[in-house]
Amino acid sequence: MIPIITIDGSTASGKTTIGKLLSKKYGFLYFDAGIVFRCLAWLCKNEAITINEEFLIKSSSNMVIDISREGSVFCNNKDVSNIIWDEEYALISAEIGQYNNVRKILKGIKREMVKKVIINDKHVGIVVVGRDVGLNIFPETNFKFFLYCEKDVRINRRRLQLEHDQEIDKRLLSEIIKKRDYSMKARDAITIDNSTLDPDETVLLIEKNLAAKSEIFNINS
Repeated sequence: MIPIITIDGSTASGKTTIGKLLSKKYGFLYFDAGIVFRCLAWLCKNEAITINEEFLIKSSSNMVIDISREGSVFCNNKDVSNIIWDEEYALISAEIGQYNNVRKILKGIKREMVKKVIINDKHVGIVVVGRDVGLNIFPETNFKFFLYCEKDVRINRRRLQLEHDQEIDKRLLSEIIKKRDYSMKARDAITIDNSTLDPDETVLLIEKNLAAKSEIFNINS
């Protein structure tokens, strides 16, 4: 099995940025486990269905997600690449996450998607980011990290990310983050507090920990 690096953390903790930088550093694949939740959220809105467990179980069991080499995301043959990253799908995803039986189904989908990507690609490893990947999706990997960041810092970061809505109220943004703030840390994951670190500093700290864990990560900068 190729090395799997998992990076978990709450909303706006820097998972996506750090994950992409690490994958580029090592020539690894990058996979965002949140895609699975967002695709199911898109199905809910597309079908104009009020969220309920019966619909979610049926839809998730029949859902087919494909990711192209270029990173395009297809859900049931529909290109949703430029749709699912809207904030509304993040909020719907948070609602979906409250159903444990649905989470179990999506857990299996995530594992199978990563396995499929690994088999079909010649990369030497993969970086998987999410909220509980190290704990519930790939507990067997030895390379687990959890990003911690103070809430006020995360609120400011999220505000900068939402460039299309500069007037968003800080209190409203705090409520949005609260609704989406689910995350779970694996016991053996290394916690990185990046409240005062920029992305490059965070990546460097992770690199040092990886190099200490395995010689495969001892590469020249």
